[in-house]
Amino acid sequence: MGETNNIPMIDSNFCLTTFVKNWKHCDQTSNYLAQLVNFSKNQYHTRLVSTILNEILEVIFHYSEVKGRLTIKITHRDANIKIECKIPVNQQSQQFYQQTFDKITRATNDSVLYFRELERGFDGYLDPAIGLYEVMADYGVKISYDYFAQTQEVSLTIFLDNE
Repeated sequence: MGETNNIPMIDSNFCLTTFVKNWKHCDQTSNYLAQLVNFSKNQYHTRLVSTILNEILEVIFHYSEVKGRLTIKITHRDANIKIECKIPVNQQSQQFYQQTFDKITRATNDSVLYFRELERGFDGYLDPAIGLYEVMADYGVKISYDYFAQTQEVSLTIFLDNE
């Protein structure tokens, strides 16, 4: 998606100290933002965006630096949506994101990765990033990752081709 063709819809900041105090904030925030970006007035579209955002926010809830601001920008071009999340991280959470995206990069198939990790959950270990694998497998989203050492931030960019 060319950056110049994207239409900005949301540019928001959330105080992580407040956000991580209550698990419900993931669901509430995802539902709220999904309603705001419901440019097509399609309830399926709203639920899809809400589900994807919720899974991302649940990972962020557990793996972010508690201090700082979570930034979420949502843009669209036609029916395609781009969600950018900038997340403050400490060394431990940065390693989690790096390992998660190393695993995603090595995977030959999103569905295989998701089901393999889901099966491991039956053995007692559920990968904390299972929600990311799920939205990739079930909804065909593409997720990219960048780490900015100077600002101690991770950027997750989610691309949803909704056509």
